[in-house]
Amino acid sequence: MSKCLKCKIEVSDGMGICPLCRCALEAGENKEERLKYPAIGKKKEKMRNTLSVYFIGAVAAYALLGFLNRKTQAEVRWDIIVGAALLYGYMTLFISLLHKTGYRLRMLLQTLVGIGLIVVIDGVLGFQKWSLAYVLPGALVLLDIAVVILMLANGRNWQSYIPVEILILVLSLIPPALYQAGIAGTPYGAFGCFGAALCILAGTVVIGRRRAAAELKRRFHV
Repeated sequence: MSKCLKCKIEVSDGMGICPLCRCALEAGENKEERLKYPAIGKKKEKMRNTLSVYFIGAVAAYALLGFLNRKTQAEVRWDIIVGAALLYGYMTLFISLLHKTGYRLRMLLQTLVGIGLIVVIDGVLGFQKWSLAYVLPGALVLLDIAVVILMLANGRNWQSYIPVEILILVLSLIPPALYQAGIAGTPYGAFGCFGAALCILAGTVVIGRRRAAAELKRRFHV
C-alpha cells in the first residue's frame, strides 16, 4: 500500500502516482518498493567526470611523451602528433557527451577537427602542404556527399539540410583562397571542391523549389 504525502490518502492498487494530485506516491511498509526515477543529474555528472579524467590523463600522457621525445632527441616531434590526436579524442568526447547540438553540426565539427589534426601532422612532418592541397578539399567533398545521402534517406525533411549546404559552400571558399594566395592547393582540388558545393546547393534549390524557398525564407528571411 502506498501513501500520498500531499493528499494524505492511501492507495492499495499498486499505483505509483496519486489519482488526485498526480504526485509520486510514498511506499508504505516496504521502503524498497518506493517509486524510483532515473537520476539524470547524476548521469550528466558522470559524463563530466569521465571527460575530466580523460583530460587529466591526456595532459599527463602528453607531458610524458614530450619528455621522452626530448630525451631521445628524435628528429620528428611525434609527441605533438600524439597530443593532437589526444585533443581530437577529447573534442570527440565533448561533442558526443556534453554538447547539445544536432547530428548535422556534430558531423561538421568532427570533420573540421579531423582536418585540423591532419594539418598538424603535416606541419610536424615538414609542412609539405598536402593537407591543405588534398585533405581539406577532399574532406569538404565528402561532406557534400554525406549531406546528399542524408537528404535522400530523410526525404520528408530534406530541406533542413540546406543551411548545412550553405555552410559547406562557405567553407569551400577556403581552398580556392589558399590557391589564389599561392599558399597551397591545386586548381582541380580547390575549384572542384567549390564547384561541387555550389552545384549541390543550386540543385537542391532548383529541384526543391517551393520547399527550398520556404526553408530559405524561414532561416534567412530571403
